[in-house]
Amino acid sequence: MKVLSAVIATANSACTGSESFDDAVTTCSPNQMTINIPSCAFTNARMDAAGAYLAGVDFNSLVPDVENNCTGTFDADADNWVFELIDDISECGSVVVNNGTFVTYSNAVQSTVGTENVIITRKRDMKVGFSCAFPLEVTLSAANAINPVLTHFELDLGSEEGTFDVQMGLYSDSSFSTIVDSSFTVNIPDDLNVAISIADETDMVTVLETCWATPIADPNDVVSYTFLDAKCGSNDELNVYQSLEVQANGVDRSSTFSIESFNFQGEEGGDIFLHCDVQICDPNQEVCEPDCSGVGSRRRRRSASSDEHVLVVLGPIYVGGPK
Repeated sequence: MKVLSAVIATANSACTGSESFDDAVTTCSPNQMTINIPSCAFTNARMDAAGAYLAGVDFNSLVPDVENNCTGTFDADADNWVFELIDDISECGSVVVNNGTFVTYSNAVQSTVGTENVIITRKRDMKVGFSCAFPLEVTLSAANAINPVLTHFELDLGSEEGTFDVQMGLYSDSSFSTIVDSSFTVNIPDDLNVAISIADETDMVTVLETCWATPIADPNDVVSYTFLDAKCGSNDELNVYQSLEVQANGVDRSSTFSIESFNFQGEEGGDIFLHCDVQICDPNQEVCEPDCSGVGSRRRRRSASSDEHVLVVLGPIYVGGPK
């Protein structure tokens, strides 16, 4: 019987007999988690691909979820069975672990075949585990802040780790609908309206940990001014100068703030580079919105707009002197 079983396992002319579950390929994105398994891996292992499903890292019964039915589909072109979670990748029993640096989603393709009675069993279990890890923190710099002011930072950690496309942009006003271009001018105290967003469709949100300004591109320059720290605006900017408004932080894919423009001491007109330390947070697993009630919540005063033009340097944000 063992010899006959080996013949059956390799009877499919498309299979060489060497294919295994080790040939499975996992791909990850913030709103999709997929594992592709060669159909010949199931054939060689004498397992039923059509009866396999996702139900977590341990053996469990199949329970279809809201967004996903937790079963596989056959890709005839690639000769693969595809098991995927779309939109809510925490479904179908996914185990979610957050270690403060990464959030990891783990699941397994599993199946049981064979029969048994009260004395003997011919049941065989199969389980192919896979996981996707997403980094929770990245530092962004709007170094090309005027032409146009939209920088992308892509986190790519390989085929089994996720990718976030995070963008940081300077906008014409606090509606955050129009990215500025090289014709945009700034004079003290015109607002700098900044949004940091995840470009992908995902439940993840952005959290601004720290934001600061420097006169040169180096984020570690000895001259720097921190206006948002520990996820909250500074007390001076919020309540003393009333020059900062944090419209959103930790509540959506986009975090936004508006701050009145300024020059560094000793300059009457100069460059400003903005830097933000950004956390990627899963609101389904943790509290992402910071509690800034202790800092104060008075609304900032609004300054009038101006049609005056000043020299705009392509690259950093050039802020002219007071109007």
